[in-house]
Amino acid sequence: MRLEPSSFIFTFRVNVDSMLMKSDRNSFSAFSPLRPVSAGIPFFVMVLLVMVIPFGALLGQDSQPIKRRDSISFGVQAGLSFSHFVGMNPQHNTQGGQNIVGFRGGVNIDYPVNHFMSLRPEILFTQKGYKIHDAGDSMNIKTRLSYIKVPVNVVFRVCALDHGAIPRDFFNLGIGPYVAYGIHGTYSTESTSTAVKFSNEQLPASSPNYGEYYKHLDAGVNYFAEFELGRFYSQVGGAVGLTNIKTGMENIPAHESVYRNACFNLSYGWRF
Repeated sequence: MRLEPSSFIFTFRVNVDSMLMKSDRNSFSAFSPLRPVSAGIPFFVMVLLVMVIPFGALLGQDSQPIKRRDSISFGVQAGLSFSHFVGMNPQHNTQGGQNIVGFRGGVNIDYPVNHFMSLRPEILFTQKGYKIHDAGDSMNIKTRLSYIKVPVNVVFRVCALDHGAIPRDFFNLGIGPYVAYGIHGTYSTESTSTAVKFSNEQLPASSPNYGEYYKHLDAGVNYFAEFELGRFYSQVGGAVGLTNIKTGMENIPAHESVYRNACFNLSYGWRF
């Protein structure tokens, strides 16, 4: 196997932190979906795991030929999501929270525009959330939200990884918007666990259990790098939420209660 760049050259770079530069109390400087996603495990180690494992598993085996690259193909995928929130709480404290691990999986359709680019809409089930320590009440809080997520990605085939008459192994980069709808969630402390209440309407002043309320809608941008080895593919990527998913309250200014989803994903899939 050798790397042969295609005639299509595409430069891809996502600098999330530059999107959220420090400016005032509304800044989200604590946020980066590329920060370490688990205790002591930095981002580049996770990238190596998701990208190298497939090569080890398939070493010495011929990848199964897929349809020509000008044909529509369907895919399934499953993996893990490492997510947290970024925002401002009512006491003006910047918070990103600790990552929690969730499941993600779904289906997609890859529609080629030409030999080097395709459109790939997806329908996914994905779990997001966060963990924080509330110093005021001296307790740990975990929020987990489940979404039906619909990304529409533009996928660029940066290079072919084989040199057959019809290449079947590729390295791809993708980016695109997503819309997600919350369907279930839990709000937990050490002693209690309650269902998240989804509401898009502003709550009355000083409503009890404010932490349990979230909006249904989440939207933002996701991005990924991907190896296609015949029908098998592995993917590493992330997502940046651009909407406030926290339900408002009358006595809290909107800019003082802002929560946005952020996550890092590892996935494996199969293309038909």
